[in-house]
Amino acid sequence: MRKRHVIIFLFSVSVILLLIIGVTSLFQPKEEMTLSEEQKEEVMSIAIAYVEDNYGTDYFINGNVTIGTYTEGSGLFGKQVYTYPMASFIVPADLTQTGTSVHVMVDLETGNVVKVWEAISHGELPTASP
Repeated sequence: MRKRHVIIFLFSVSVILLLIIGVTSLFQPKEEMTLSEEQKEEVMSIAIAYVEDNYGTDYFINGNVTIGTYTEGSGLFGKQVYTYPMASFIVPADLTQTGTSVHVMVDLETGNVVKVWEAISHGELPTASP
């Protein structure tokens, strides 16, 4: 009798784990995105317009357009995952100052900015010249 309860318990745990793995796989990005040069230019153009409208023209482009993933929320069903082309900027453009790192995600199908988040950008220490 005790053996039967153990088997039922283990079976239940296995089913629950498989269910959790299946549901979480639904929220993962399905395919690796690649961008053409034209798409990268379009993302950068949209992102630059956004940054200039919201932060001014004193910015530094921090790298190339990449595919970014940003997750907000927590828990199994309260989580939102954004995976879009992204451009990053540092405001102000003076890298020796502490500023803001601005990350802009763009949906190329609609041409809209879908997600923006900021982080503190610590200034670089000036290097001494010999």
